[in-house]
Amino acid sequence: MKKVLIISYYFPPVGGAGVQRVLKFVKYLSQLDWEPIVLTVKNIQYPAYDSSLLEEIPKETEIFRSGSFDPLRVIYLLKKPFRKSKNYSTGFKKSSHFKSRLSKFIFLPDNKIGWLFFAVIKGLRVAKKNKIDLIFSTSPPPSAHLVGLFLKKFLKAPLVVDFRDSWETSLEEKATSFLHRWLQKKLEKKILDKAASVVTVNEQIQTLLQNRYPKVLSTAVITNGYDEADFAVFNAEKTGHFTIGYLGTFNRINDPTPFLQALSELSQEITEFKNQVKFVQVGMFLDFNLHELVKKFGLENMADLKGYLSHKESLKQLSSASILLLITTDSPGAEVLTTGKIFEYFRAGKPILGVLPPSGAAASLIKETKAGVIVSPKNILGIKQILKDYFRKWANSELKVELNQEKLKQFERRNLTDKLAEVFNRVAQNND
Repeated sequence: MKKVLIISYYFPPVGGAGVQRVLKFVKYLSQLDWEPIVLTVKNIQYPAYDSSLLEEIPKETEIFRSGSFDPLRVIYLLKKPFRKSKNYSTGFKKSSHFKSRLSKFIFLPDNKIGWLFFAVIKGLRVAKKNKIDLIFSTSPPPSAHLVGLFLKKFLKAPLVVDFRDSWETSLEEKATSFLHRWLQKKLEKKILDKAASVVTVNEQIQTLLQNRYPKVLSTAVITNGYDEADFAVFNAEKTGHFTIGYLGTFNRINDPTPFLQALSELSQEITEFKNQVKFVQVGMFLDFNLHELVKKFGLENMADLKGYLSHKESLKQLSSASILLLITTDSPGAEVLTTGKIFEYFRAGKPILGVLPPSGAAASLIKETKAGVIVSPKNILGIKQILKDYFRKWANSELKVELNQEKLKQFERRNLTDKLAEVFNRVAQNND
């Protein structure tokens, strides 16, 4: 069995959507003749921890955690003497736009660059005890690819890089000056030139990279997905309400304000709507306090803000909803975003209300699968009309969605890991 060193800054017990992709790869790769060895960071200050995710990792999988001098690790260490509980999930983190911009100005390619030295040293120590046949790095953060680049040079092993988001056009990682943009492009080009293969989470990012770097020929699209095993442990509960479910993070990219405004206006216009509709939110909310926003729109009696829950409990809440809400900003660059939760939405089999750019990657998936309806975040009247239509269908027991089951299966995590193993096999064969 060949060995692959998987470099991922975010890894369980850190929770949230960002860890699901690499976690599921680790879970299933050993069934495909690839032994995963994980290189990640030690505990960091993060608003979501989910120790139950560790149960999904095969017992024989080795996980190596290195130190780091990045802000999240440093803050964790500074607060450690005052932490009374091991459970440090808050679900709410108020971030500063100024601090974010300052961080992008100081650190290149991102503020996780302080992990680079520690991760490379740890990776070299791991390689002394294990023959590494291939290196796989996944971003964000892009610093993970720099770790992979250095280890490739020292270990003489081929590097496969995985883009869960676009590097340059990521809405949260926009460079702060011309010099920063130039340096970011140089780093990205260097990594792509040295990579044996490039994996992207959707076709939009693949096309963006191919247009920017025509010499990058070996690329593969492996989407995010759902794990059938996650849905086999519970039955959906009926609530008696028309329940609008949302799973994930609210922030500047996923701004709930247009939806909450539409919900508020409908609650004032239709008495039945106010009495029979519930909005259930599961996940973190950054950049603003969702409780205050709900109060502003007078939705205290309609909104159930559960905050961050374990992944299993989150899916249980999702499966009990009547419809599912998906939100993405329509700012420039949003068209390449594909949120990981969309595939779990598909598997839940509930109609989707997509408040997002009609021409983006997420909208394309919803249209292809006929899983729901798309409306621009700026179209408050459109959001209201779709909500009324869904509510009417629910009241008449006509609310349903018919997905193509064969198409749905291509998003199953085991099948997606098959595709990754094929990439690994091809790269390893070319390297022999």
